[in-house]
This record gives sequence, structure tokens and C-alpha cells, in this order.
Amino acid sequence: MTALVARSAGFFPQTRQSKIFEVARQSDGSWGDAVEVPFGDEETSDIDPFYVPDGSRVWFSSIRALDGVARTDVDVWYVDRRPDGSWAEPVNAAEVNSPADDLFPSIGPDGAVYAGSDRGGDGFDIWRAPANADGTWGPATVLSAPVTSAAWEFNPVFAPDGESLVFTAQGREGGEGKGDLFFSRLEGETWTAPTAIAAVNTGSDEYHPAFSADGVTLYFVRQANMLQIAVSATELAD
Repeated sequence: MTALVARSAGFFPQTRQSKIFEVARQSDGSWGDAVEVPFGDEETSDIDPFYVPDGSRVWFSSIRALDGVARTDVDVWYVDRRPDGSWAEPVNAAEVNSPADDLFPSIGPDGAVYAGSDRGGDGFDIWRAPANADGTWGPATVLSAPVTSAAWEFNPVFAPDGESLVFTAQGREGGEGKGDLFFSRLEGETWTAPTAIAAVNTGSDEYHPAFSADGVTLYFVRQANMLQIAVSATELAD
């Protein structure tokens, strides 16, 4: 089993610098040395890697040239992993992106791309680009209330049940302060009122939720440290 992690010298929105590394799980359960992935280089700044469940594709955010033109905003990209473990060339997910920062892409159970974006002009919200039958995506639209609020919402990822959208919110009522993890369930076409994941949240900054391949473990970052908790120990299990 391998995991992808991103590292930056500081808080990414300020540094605009980050690299993605691959780390392999050892036979004794420990993690091996981090090795930078080959689809990055000194000219790129990559962050927010997201493996699709079968491991054949990785979605990520990047500041890299597009068609030879340098960019300063963050776009959503994806890169396919071949059966032999090698990587194809990264592809810009043009339909998902905007001239603003588009961060932390993930794939919903219906194939739609979810990402945090500040394209709306009033801070970060979660946007969804629906999947088309031809492998492209439709125009992205912002999620409706009550997920979207006056606070910032970003870092969207679906829990293993395929129904609960977990995300980070900053300054949202019900949180503990700074970034906190919340979740909302889609019932028909309506999102439920987001619930704070109290088992995780503190007065510190919690963000970047992710799940283990078997769906048993929730990973998240607190103050630049990666932590984990059993999903069964959180409100997601209720």
C-alpha cells in the first residue's frame, strides 16, 4: 500500500510552493521514506493529491504552466497511473477550473468532481462539476445551502458510505475555531444541515480530511501534523 502526501515549507496559500511525495507502507506497519513523484519538477507546485479507489488515477491541485503559458492561480489536474506503476502525463481538468484558485479535488460516488474554490468572490466554497458520459465534466456550480454559508468551506471528500460529504469549514457556527471538520449528507437533492465532527475538532486548525482505502480510518491534519482516528469513533458512524 502506498500513500501520497504534499509538503510545503509553510502554509501553502502564502508560500505558493508544495511538492507531492509517495510513501510506501512497510511489512511491519511503518511508513518508508518519502519519494517525490516523477510528474512534478522544480517548475511546478503541486498539492492535494487524491487517489481514485482503484488507484488508476490521482487528482491534484497545481500551479504549473498550461499550454506553455505560466500560471499563478491553482488549477485542478489529474494524472493516470499505468498498470506497471508508471505515470502518464498530467492533464488539466479544464471544465472544472476557473481563473481563481481551485483546490483539493475529489471524486464523488456519481463521478462528479468536487473542489474548493474562491471563484465566487466572497471566500472559498465547494463547487461540483458533474461527470459526462464521454469522460468530460460539465460546468462547475457551487453547492447549495446549507453546505454553502457565509463561512469558508473547502477540502471536500466523501466518506466511504458514499453519502456523507466531509469538508473543512473556517469560521462556521458549531465549530471550535479556525478550521474544523463538518459533514453533510445528500438526501435526494437536498443537503442536510452540516454536523461538526466533534471527535476531531479542537481550538486548533483541523483540515485536509482523507479516508483509508478500507474506509476504517479518517486521516486529517492538525497544525501541520497528520493524525488519524477510527471512523467508528466519530459522528460519521451515527
